Amino acid sequence: MKYISLFFSLCAATFLASCANDAAEDTQSNNDDAVQTIRFVVEDFVWDSPSDAPASHNLSSRYRTQAQKNSSGVSFIWSATDTVGIYSTRGSQMEFPIATGDGEAYAEFDGGCWAMKNECTYMAYYPFNKYNLDRSNIPFVYGTAKQVGNDNVDNLTQYDYIVSQHVRPTDGKVTFQFRHLGALVKFVLTVPEADSFSSFTLVATDAVFPTRLRLDLSSIMPKYTVETKNRTFSMRLSDISVEAGGTVTLWALMPYADLSGNDLTAILYGNGGKMYTTTLTGKKMESGKAYQYMATLEAQTNYHEWVDLGLPSGKKWATCNVGAASPEKYGNFYAWGETEPDASGEYSWATYKYSNGTYATLKKYNNNKSYGTVDNKTVLDPEDDAATVNWSYPWRTPTYEEFDELRTQCTWTWKTKNGAYGFQVTGPNGNSIFFPAAGYRNIGSLNFAGSYGYYWSSSLDENNPSQTHVLYFHGTYFGWGTYTRSNGRNVRPVCD
Repeated sequence: MKYISLFFSLCAATFLASCANDAAEDTQSNNDDAVQTIRFVVEDFVWDSPSDAPASHNLSSRYRTQAQKNSSGVSFIWSATDTVGIYSTRGSQMEFPIATGDGEAYAEFDGGCWAMKNECTYMAYYPFNKYNLDRSNIPFVYGTAKQVGNDNVDNLTQYDYIVSQHVRPTDGKVTFQFRHLGALVKFVLTVPEADSFSSFTLVATDAVFPTRLRLDLSSIMPKYTVETKNRTFSMRLSDISVEAGGTVTLWALMPYADLSGNDLTAILYGNGGKMYTTTLTGKKMESGKAYQYMATLEAQTNYHEWVDLGLPSGKKWATCNVGAASPEKYGNFYAWGETEPDASGEYSWATYKYSNGTYATLKKYNNNKSYGTVDNKTVLDPEDDAATVNWSYPWRTPTYEEFDELRTQCTWTWKTKNGAYGFQVTGPNGNSIFFPAAGYRNIGSLNFAGSYGYYWSSSLDENNPSQTHVLYFHGTYFGWGTYTRSNGRNVRPVCD
């Protein structure tokens, strides 16, 4: 770890403004009780297995705090754009920018202009957010990570959340010793074919990856509460291409989580819908530690084409419906939760797998005793998902939220494709998919084919469990509806 003293001008107006909170509360403010030196120190990541530590590596950084690989671990070093949030026991939050100098793990400042007092206790976190008004309720959110270039850490620090425990000045000096909230993970993946890669996903059997945490700085030691979890951890990739037998090296900052006992499916997405997969053994990820996975991936031979629409979630959408050979074909019709078309063609409560003949005698996926047996399941299990069963993992029927992202983030255009009417859905990156208006099946007949489209989500209507959320559209409208589970509708798969 390197050390440097970084002094900045006391006349900078923005700095002086940030001092006011504490200074205004102490009418006896003078040089005798003011903190003279402020230090920020960020601990290095320590490799869980020292043999995994890389050799030195030259790099640059364009995203907040910089990351630097070295022989003993990975240091996260300050950049001139970084801003730390500091709370005082006697004042509200103030911002502390790393104003001059960058590229070091240790920063020391003249504390005079900040009017920090020896009798106060301080706590700090990074990155600063001016809307964090409550020190006991600071949100940390993990989304889709990014990596540009093979074995590159330029964008690694996007989710480098760090926090310092309570500190009290001593002899006019205060030192904030920051610890990383997340774990650093290195993936070294060998692929069998020459390809370029657009994303990487880890999928667990259960929801184990934290996506939203709350930090409480009101206690001497910071406390964390996990609010939401997901089954998947995803990264967007660009400018990564290798030859057959080549190695893709990925770096990720992941929230701390106990993944031990979980078999993780690793998926690397190539061109034209290709997927390369392997199984990894989950580890207990601890804050401030670094881990490495090395694996050889296999190419899936029976793959289906997908399109990356450039959505915020990074989800990939299939180009055609389950059972269809091309985008404009209707494909198969399924009752919700069934994985084969109704052989009788009836598609009614009398033939529905998960009822005893009526909407009030449901046998699965029900949260209301007025509709039958209650199991409180509200999302399709993989064994009842027509996408997963017919196309294999990782394909699945989209959730309500995933369809809603498609609805709100994309441009929808009514058109014909090879004689079929439907909507062309164009994503933020200009790529598009086509949804044919295939109608729906009920009581032995096909209804509204060519003019209306109905696509199952995997999400139950919790207000009426005999129905399910459906993407519904016609020539002048696209949006939501809730429709009877026993009817036959189309399935458009999605994958992480």
